Amino acid sequence: MSSCKPSSIQVGDVVITQDAHGRYSLNDLHRAAGGEKRHQPSDFLRLASTQEMVRELNSGDPRSLPVEVVAGRNGGTYVCRDLVYDYAMWVSAEFRVKVIRVFDAVATGHVPQPAIPALPGDYLEALEALVVAEREKKRLAAENEAQQAQLAEQQPLYELGRDFLDTKDLWGLKKTARHLRVPQQTFFNALKQDKVLFREFEGGPWVPRALFREKGLLVFQARVPRRQQPGEQPKSYGQTMVTAAGVEWFSKKYGHLATPIPPPRANCWRWLRADE
Repeated sequence: MSSCKPSSIQVGDVVITQDAHGRYSLNDLHRAAGGEKRHQPSDFLRLASTQEMVRELNSGDPRSLPVEVVAGRNGGTYVCRDLVYDYAMWVSAEFRVKVIRVFDAVATGHVPQPAIPALPGDYLEALEALVVAEREKKRLAAENEAQQAQLAEQQPLYELGRDFLDTKDLWGLKKTARHLRVPQQTFFNALKQDKVLFREFEGGPWVPRALFREKGLLVFQARVPRRQQPGEQPKSYGQTMVTAAGVEWFSKKYGHLATPIPPPRANCWRWLRADE
């Protein structure tokens, strides 16, 4: 289960909780939008446009998945900032403007400061009111500083996600094997024997080792099935994909495993000679 941490993002009177990876609680946004049943997160996630956007935003890094549904009593649905904006627009243009302004204020450090209340007639009450206002000002400043530090910490994850999203022409391992004319089982056995792939746990997906990721030969992408049952929550799965550079590298390394192209039949040659 993802642990949650304090957040300085507040839409209206609702503080938007964040999980350990900086994603935002869609349930809190639902409450900030008024909590109407027609705006519940599950309906939003079932939209075809939402599922298409999730597929586009998937980067392959489990820490930066655009959607994570946490089960349990204290669970909920956590989404990335792009889906926050998309959900707000789905609710209404007015709510989207409110959300964008709040996020922009946090990003630029212009978090609204509490106004200093008018001094009451009693001097002690006035002094106490000033102390409370000053403490609130310092608290908001500390939260803003923590938010800026969090944004800086998440910048490498953003860059990593952008690199994955910019990657084009990725092939699956089966397609790569067909292209190389290497039997699929032979190809997989070679990848396992040469320690190109490994499994983190029994029955889990085959994951490329860091060396081959760093060289730009393989990537591990989170993907979302195109077909889902009605009412089913979007679930992602990991898949190793081969880049264009990886296909070229595999061709050189495993070219000797390729199935030879059979020669033309003898009767075809006799037919050609007869035509000559």
